[in-house]
Amino acid sequence: MPARPALVLIPGIGGHPRFHEGFVRLLSATHEVHSAPHVDFHEAPCGDWGRHVRHWVRQVERAGRPVALVGVSFGAHVAIDVRRRLPRAMVGAVVLVSHWPLTPWQRAALRAVRRLRGPGPRLAGEVFFRWSERQSADVAGLRALRAELYDDEGLVRRRLFARLTSLADAPELTAVDAAHVAHVYGDGELARRKMPAGATVVTGDHSVSLHGTAELAAAVRGLTVDRGRSA
Repeated sequence: MPARPALVLIPGIGGHPRFHEGFVRLLSATHEVHSAPHVDFHEAPCGDWGRHVRHWVRQVERAGRPVALVGVSFGAHVAIDVRRRLPRAMVGAVVLVSHWPLTPWQRAALRAVRRLRGPGPRLAGEVFFRWSERQSADVAGLRALRAELYDDEGLVRRRLFARLTSLADAPELTAVDAAHVAHVYGDGELARRKMPAGATVVTGDHSVSLHGTAELAAAVRGLTVDRGRSA
């Protein structure tokens, strides 16, 4: 029996694939899914973009064979850079879920903010916690998962802030990149952004990967197969 195709999932800014466990479970029906926490999930906050990317290059290499690469939100930015740093034969399809390109002024703002001392990490953490709870269909379950995964809340907030501000150094999506990636968005995101040509739209919003919908999983599976064949 042939082995299932391999897929590496790079999670969102929350930092752990458990936050996407429904999505991972659905993808696992057809793929051998590899994932991991972000490099600073159990360590000191990491604002070094290159270290984040090198961590995920190692995850692809550990799969030991060509993979499809699926990046979610923050992870979509990482996926673009990972693809650039690996031999083309190592990465087939690249699917970016809820990828938001950064404008020059947004990058400048992130660079300015990370130089400031003060309440930035606390505020960024508070925004993230409140936003994720508003998007969750199971707030009690989300809080229980945080209690299981997170160590110190203050440290968690600083990690989230470091990941967010590291995006100032993330690469822009060039025309060359765009020819090799596929985009998926929730229809609730479209009012706030211009959708790239050829993007796939599913029911949901920026939190669609946290809900693990069958529609999202089917879209990603289809794109990994199509892109993998044409790579």
